[in-house]
Amino acid sequence: MKKLINSFLLFTVIFTLVTLVSSSWQLLNGATSDTNGHILIRAIFTFIGVCFYGIFRYLNIKNSWLKLFVQYVTSIICIFLTVWCIGFIGELSKNAYRDAFLNWTFIFLSVVIVQFIIKTLRHIKRASSPNET
Repeated sequence: MKKLINSFLLFTVIFTLVTLVSSSWQLLNGATSDTNGHILIRAIFTFIGVCFYGIFRYLNIKNSWLKLFVQYVTSIICIFLTVWCIGFIGELSKNAYRDAFLNWTFIFLSVVIVQFIIKTLRHIKRASSPNET
């Protein structure tokens, strides 16, 4: 149950941050509204990302760079398949795949960087704390 709650929290945090950044960016560029469809697609992409994060967290791939690469490639393929499926229910913009690629890459890299910073800080904290015996 704790893993499910943590996944839900991860989803809500990422979705909220991405929505805030997207909304701010749109306002700075003069767009005053976001469509409900676009917000739902953002939620689908976030859900896909959290699912892949959960899956790859438990896969035993020793090389962390290889693990990140495989996770990125499989998740971007899933994102592209999602965009393709969305094309059946609505018209895609001419830049839909490019936009999905850029948005997904930015989000993926952001999560990787935050995760790296957290791991580094934990390692520093463990190294600086006195050993208890």
